[in-house]
Amino acid sequence: MNCSICHSNKFEDFNSRLNARCKGCDSLERHRAVYTVIKNKNIVNSNSTILHLAPDLCLVNKFNHVVKSENYLLADNDVKLYKEAFNLDCAKIDLTKKLPFDANIFDLIVHNHVLEHLTGNHIDQLNEMIRIVKPNGYVIFTIPFLRHIKNTVIGGELLSSDEERTKMFGQSDHYKIFGKDFLYQLFNLNDVSVETILLENYSTMDTVFVLQK
Repeated sequence: MNCSICHSNKFEDFNSRLNARCKGCDSLERHRAVYTVIKNKNIVNSNSTILHLAPDLCLVNKFNHVVKSENYLLADNDVKLYKEAFNLDCAKIDLTKKLPFDANIFDLIVHNHVLEHLTGNHIDQLNEMIRIVKPNGYVIFTIPFLRHIKNTVIGGELLSSDEERTKMFGQSDHYKIFGKDFLYQLFNLNDVSVETILLENYSTMDTVFVLQK
């Protein structure tokens, strides 16, 4: 097995998952799955405009070699974290509110395991992302998607402690957990086609969701 991002063939176990993390670029299954989809669909070129939310360093390093710097925007709510941990300059954006961009300006919005960290309505948040994507543009993302759970559970912000959130959602900073009905919820999105991709050798938790405007 080779890493689809850096082509290394050296992996190590991570969080009880065998060969989950690439030793070459530190990517996890979700990063490699997302990049494989983007590459196979030939989405990114030198003129692409990309909004990368909660940017993953392994993907940032890859996109930086392809996309013009003025067309590639990194963004997160906690900009200090990314500067201190990864030396990345991010724009500060609150994804729980209306996004500070005009409509139809990005070719691609990409994010990995972001929606579960947000309070509020995830469908409204995805609709906001779709609003700022160009016609024929993409929103591509992963979430902790648990097919064996029938219903998505929300409302972590209503719990009173980190311990309660950890017990219900698996982590203290998770506010929801996505079940099988998330697939049906996607069809409530505005003016997009929906595709779900599960690649061989990738974790079933990391289904890649592809929304095209």
